[in-house]
Amino acid sequence: MPDVTGSWKGKYGGRPLNLRITAQSGSRLAAQFDVLAGPQTWKTVELSGTVDAAGRVSLSDPGTGWTLTGTTAGDALTGSIRHPDLRRPMDVKATRR
Repeated sequence: MPDVTGSWKGKYGGRPLNLRITAQSGSRLAAQFDVLAGPQTWKTVELSGTVDAAGRVSLSDPGTGWTLTGTTAGDALTGSIRHPDLRRPMDVKATRR
């Protein structure tokens, strides 16, 4: 499995993205995602999920409904974020710092 741990910074739906993949054990991941309200962090959501050998990442928090799916290539991540309150998924583009 590719190592995807670290801090990922970028944009989701035009908003700043702060994603931290805090732990990886084989294909299993633990992560945190900052949900913003204006320029401030409104809530930090704990996510869990998987990464496969091709670098496809799938993270979710069933309690809040946030999901992030995407693909990593080196230090780049592209994909989308979904939430039940959003009308449509938001595009994600980030790099590992």
